[in-house]
Amino acid sequence: MQGMGSGRSQQAPVRFGLTWTRATAIGAVTGFAAYALADEAEARLGLALAVGLVFVWVHRSVARHVAPHARFLPLMRLVVPIAGPVWAFAILGFLHLVGLLPLSLADIAVLCVLGALCAILLVRVPGEPRRPPRRVAVVGSAATTSDLRAELAALADSSVAVVGYIGLDEAALTAPAAEEQIGVLGQVAQAVIEHDLDLLLVSPTVPRMSFFNEMEATCSHLEVRVLELSSFYEHTFGHVPLRAINAAWFQWVMHPRYSPRTPTSKRAVDLAIASLVALFAAPIVAVLALLVRLGGGPAFYRQTRIGEGGEPFQIVKLRSMHVTPPGLPARWSAADDERVTRLGRFLRRTHFDELPQLLNVLKGEMSIVGPRPEQPAFVAGLEESVPFYSRRHVVRPGITGWAQVGCGYAGSHEGTLWKLSHDLYYLKHRSLTFDLLILGETARMVFSRSQFPTELDLLPFVHHIEDPQPSSPPPAVAPGPAD
Repeated sequence: MQGMGSGRSQQAPVRFGLTWTRATAIGAVTGFAAYALADEAEARLGLALAVGLVFVWVHRSVARHVAPHARFLPLMRLVVPIAGPVWAFAILGFLHLVGLLPLSLADIAVLCVLGALCAILLVRVPGEPRRPPRRVAVVGSAATTSDLRAELAALADSSVAVVGYIGLDEAALTAPAAEEQIGVLGQVAQAVIEHDLDLLLVSPTVPRMSFFNEMEATCSHLEVRVLELSSFYEHTFGHVPLRAINAAWFQWVMHPRYSPRTPTSKRAVDLAIASLVALFAAPIVAVLALLVRLGGGPAFYRQTRIGEGGEPFQIVKLRSMHVTPPGLPARWSAADDERVTRLGRFLRRTHFDELPQLLNVLKGEMSIVGPRPEQPAFVAGLEESVPFYSRRHVVRPGITGWAQVGCGYAGSHEGTLWKLSHDLYYLKHRSLTFDLLILGETARMVFSRSQFPTELDLLPFVHHIEDPQPSSPPPAVAPGPAD
């Protein structure tokens, strides 16, 4: 299947051991160093304690907000070991400037370099996991278990050992299956003890009340933990298993802490980045627009896209395709597309054709980071054939996003499913830190990656959904180049 690549999913994410113990060790080392660097003897103990606590806090913050997403990104995963020390330098530098820290900036730099060396030695855990793999069983069906095992094998993740599955009734015990059934509902505790299980993954078909009643009555004294299969999948793979979710998965949208409005901090970052980049990019866009115009046809084009809340807006781009005759239906853009001009291939490879969209960001129609907007007729067809596709319109669309750095262009119905699984992951986990990680990885994409990765690996939990629809997009749409 041509059209897009599976990107991050074929490589096991780097695992970071940002535990309390290791963060405390880094804090102790930097605290002792601060004690040695202090000039005033009476202030040494308090200074050492303060510096140590700062390093502990920043590394635990990195563990909570940076590492869970950065571990999937080839460039940003390199930042994790030094993110804490950089953050600590900013905090300690501020305290120095306001006169609350009796250390010079050179001393603070020494402490941060020392903290970074400790982090590199203690925090990053390359290769095989040091701990024994977690023994996992799926509560559900043999097919679900087999699919999970296959995706973990493709990921080369040896931190998890899938032992088998716990069926929903005893009839499944006598049925032939590719996976070993190690128990049945009503005998969960026995299966946990016999197979030394660490984690039970609850699939969507499991009756929740009967399962948790049994867990409370028979397993509360055991060390086994319970997790929704979809949550485990998100954490392990960095995207949402479309096949393993239903409408209940979107309960986070109704959580009191969730706000449908764009956070003020995100809008401020959008305006700052868009203004700064537009200032420096204006001469580049002017030269490129002139070159496009010399090739014949208009330099820019406007096209209707669907934005936040399903509202249409006009997107602006540098034209990278030949002028399309009126009345022709749009189709997915692909590698070696004959509609793309010679200059357009350069524009698309460098993403310079997206620069005029900074105007959309300044107008509040788009964000720097978010799901990519699609054409109205495409959206109408995709909302009928792709589950939960309309949910991606909950937030403002973006120039780049989690799906862009992980998937590239969609190019097919299967590719749309792949991108949607990433868009939903972003919607659930979006934050300012997450946006900054995506921006950092976008810089790597511009210089080192094709927009059309080689081949799409069909994944059971993403592409094998009920009632699959034909892979062709809707035929009718307003004329104009496809994104």
